Amino acid sequence: MNPVRPFRIVWAVDPLGEETAFQSAAAALLHSVAAKLDAEVYPIYLYGGYPLEFAVYSPPEVSDKTRKDAGERLQEIVKDRPIGKLRDLETLVKPYVTLREGVDRFVERAVEVGADFVVATTHARKGVTRWLIGSFAEALTEKSTVPVLVVNPEAKSEWEIGSVVFATDFSEESKRAFCALLQLAKAFGAEVTLYHKLTHLISPRLEPAFSESSLDRKNVEERSAKTKALAEEWVRVGKDGGVRVTPMIDARIAGSPADATVEAARERRAWIAIAARRGKVAATLLGSTARRILRNADVPVWVYRAPPVSAYCPDFSITENEIARDLGLRRDGEDE
Repeated sequence: MNPVRPFRIVWAVDPLGEETAFQSAAAALLHSVAAKLDAEVYPIYLYGGYPLEFAVYSPPEVSDKTRKDAGERLQEIVKDRPIGKLRDLETLVKPYVTLREGVDRFVERAVEVGADFVVATTHARKGVTRWLIGSFAEALTEKSTVPVLVVNPEAKSEWEIGSVVFATDFSEESKRAFCALLQLAKAFGAEVTLYHKLTHLISPRLEPAFSESSLDRKNVEERSAKTKALAEEWVRVGKDGGVRVTPMIDARIAGSPADATVEAARERRAWIAIAARRGKVAATLLGSTARRILRNADVPVWVYRAPPVSAYCPDFSITENEIARDLGLRRDGEDE
């Protein structure tokens, strides 16, 4: 975040989607968050995306009527929850072969805008059906080098912008996320609960920053003492940054880190921040802990992921020209 310019938020919006309530939930959050930050909001619509990895050719252009309809629908969505510095709707229309390729371009555009974070919503009602494999929200959270604030459109719990629970394992990677979060928390005037759960966890490919460890009681006690010392160091980092940080070391053996994080946030009427990390092999799915938090949290979840060591590379791909030939279409530059 650059202190010499306004905050910039990219809104991943689908104004023509069947469930307007999903977009309204994001608009309600942006109404308060953008005002608090005096932020510029850039609504971007990924047109022609596909909910699964089907290689289907999409039109290279959007009709004037579709653009007009999308703009009008967006104005309806924000009518009762105005966003002060809302930019004009931008539509990404390149004929992407797959949704994930579209997400790549969306992330590139967010970087070009200079976004401090992206706001996105999940797109189904609850549980597993709310987090489909290949969904836009999953792909965005998995691939974005810009932090993503995920909104549950059917959230029931009350939460306050002035309180956030940050789940950490005190790794260098997690510290990068913590420092990024401090800037946002300071702008919000928010207090950070530095949450760490001591528990055994099989490490998935992409997970909030919790480490593998032993369930041995003595080991837990020793780690608890060391963790408290680390937490105090991070508290001082927060204080130096002008943010109040309160450590919370959870030594309970029972319960998963994901459920415990959601519980801690609910008790504090807080939103959640997690640092997701990628393993040596490029992940194609969210790790179980991150996915569980995102599925079950009924408060916004801010996800920070460090840039991967190497770019995402699918096992196979197909070019736009190949798709066009399969459909009997001639592309520019090709012979009849």
